[in-house]
Amino acid sequence: MRSAARVKDLATPGKPDHIRPKRGDVWTNENIGEWTRAGAPLSGRGPDEPMCIYPYGSGALPRFNTGIGSLFQYTGNGNLHDVVLLSIDWDPHTYTGNNGSPSLAIVTGPADRILIEGCRANRGRWGVRLAPFGRDRIRDVVIRRCTLLDGRTSDVGGGSAIDVRYTDGLIVEECHIDAWGTTTSHHGISADWSSTEVGARKNVISRCRGTGIRLPCGGVFDQNVLLQLGRMVEFGGQSSEGIPGGVPVVMLGNLLIEGRNYFTGGNPAAGIAAVGYNLSSATIADNIITQNTGTNPFGFVLDANQGAQQGAAVLHNVTLLRNKMFKWGGQRSLWINAQNFVGQPLNLANMRIESCDLQEPDLTTGYLGYIAHNSAETLAQIAELNCRLFRGGSDNAFHIVNLGDRTLAQWKSALGDTTSAATDCRSIWPTEALTIGDYHGSVGGTATTQGFIDACRLQTRDAWDVDLTAAEVLSDFVAAFAG
Repeated sequence: MRSAARVKDLATPGKPDHIRPKRGDVWTNENIGEWTRAGAPLSGRGPDEPMCIYPYGSGALPRFNTGIGSLFQYTGNGNLHDVVLLSIDWDPHTYTGNNGSPSLAIVTGPADRILIEGCRANRGRWGVRLAPFGRDRIRDVVIRRCTLLDGRTSDVGGGSAIDVRYTDGLIVEECHIDAWGTTTSHHGISADWSSTEVGARKNVISRCRGTGIRLPCGGVFDQNVLLQLGRMVEFGGQSSEGIPGGVPVVMLGNLLIEGRNYFTGGNPAAGIAAVGYNLSSATIADNIITQNTGTNPFGFVLDANQGAQQGAAVLHNVTLLRNKMFKWGGQRSLWINAQNFVGQPLNLANMRIESCDLQEPDLTTGYLGYIAHNSAETLAQIAELNCRLFRGGSDNAFHIVNLGDRTLAQWKSALGDTTSAATDCRSIWPTEALTIGDYHGSVGGTATTQGFIDACRLQTRDAWDVDLTAAEVLSDFVAAFAG
């Protein structure tokens, strides 16, 4: 393959052709461009016979320096389907952040069954963007083991490493995303309210200027490591986004660590672990939240205040189970913002907080629990049991609006809780002070967070270091917080 522009001349629509750039080769000021031939989408034959672009030979990944252009794009009207983009290194080498909108791959037409695996994206506005026009949809996309680095757009309109709209069925797994964007609208993974069936699992996401994983559409967060972010995760949408009645969310077994001040807009300002808006159901379980250094830190923020009096935004069927929060900062470890009104549909219904540990032993101010409304109709919908709640200083570590600061006994009484206790878990957990640097040192790397991030930035599908994966990191942290 001597010319990137000739790739399309080698492919036939509807055939399982394999386009193979050579490893070690570099193409400068060239891109693959619009993935059509004579106006027809360059699709594969079917799910078992896709059209493939992947390298041959040995050595470094084939590299495309595309100036200010995207590498791969599809903007057609016909349905693109069964395409694989594998092990390509992309750099828009003359892009400065305000002179284009380049992406590794951008699809704005209808599409089905797209796999992007083992690719590297450097310095683009987006890494991968799925955003069909009009009423078109994109379905069944997998983005796996990609490394997406140093997004540099200055456009406040957005520019996430993975940006998704009008897409049904997206899985992002085992990717490494670092230092994406320059403003709070630039996220690691972002799928807006128009998408469905979105999952993010076993990713390592660090130092993005917006939110690590942002899913207004709801979805599944599973075993991710989120590191040095101002806002770790955000899920659910407000009523203005076209999803009255809420969205479902599952957030299981994630590590949220080393909150930072990158997020500087809105309230709270920085160091927020998880924000949930307008939820029809949510299971938030077995997450570890620890070591925040940002100012004004919040832990879990569950908010149905938008449109509350019209019944347009809800917190329904929300379960917090076996989550462990340690030294996050204590401004508000758990903030519930919802209000029920007599004679109107319930905005807050069936919330359960069970076997969670909220631990702030170094603080004498801030709240472990904060409820923004005190009506009997609101408090009756919150059940708490078997939690271990501990803060240094006085016992007034809770707050209910209009009732003021509350002791643990008063807080429990308001929620009908007879089983939670003021337990200091430091005498129970084996090594709760474990850091990312400690972990990296234990597997032979530089014993600092920066050393871990630097190593993750070098991950490739071909030389995959299992010690740098979210699953291995989580294994050590779960052991550290056992008991």
